[in-house]
Amino acid sequence: ELITRKGDKMAFLQVEDLTGHAEVTVFPKNYASLREFLQGERPLLHLTATIDNKDAPDLDDDDDSESKTKDIKLLCDAAMPLIDACSESDHPVLIDYPPHRTTDADFEEFKTILEKHKGKSPLQVQLMLNDLTCVMELGPTWKIQSSPQFHKDIEAWAAAH
Repeated sequence: ELITRKGDKMAFLQVEDLTGHAEVTVFPKNYASLREFLQGERPLLHLTATIDNKDAPDLDDDDDSESKTKDIKLLCDAAMPLIDACSESDHPVLIDYPPHRTTDADFEEFKTILEKHKGKSPLQVQLMLNDLTCVMELGPTWKIQSSPQFHKDIEAWAAAH
């Protein structure tokens, strides 16, 4: 974190994923709303950024591309905790449906979990029967909000019996 000549706070962040890491510049207009989150304990981040072209390496050049990813600099456009991004997402969520949970009571318990976690994400259910795999998307009534608790509830239900 540093203070600009105008007296506003901004920050430089280091971010990384499985493909590399980069430095992110967060200008005052975005930093004010992100400051509390960035100083918190939640390490995962959904980041939207633009490559800082003035310092960007030539990514089309094949020479030592691994070291070039280390030099990428990004300008933060928006950011939020990853858990919030997942909660607001409308991307489909895929779960494995356990083949041993096929009684009417099992289906009622499954429906109860889905109703508890209503949201915007379509739910895709993968069934494995014999050596065949079937993936089906449930109708709009069964859209869910993906969250760690949803997945814990599904895992606990699938493991029961």
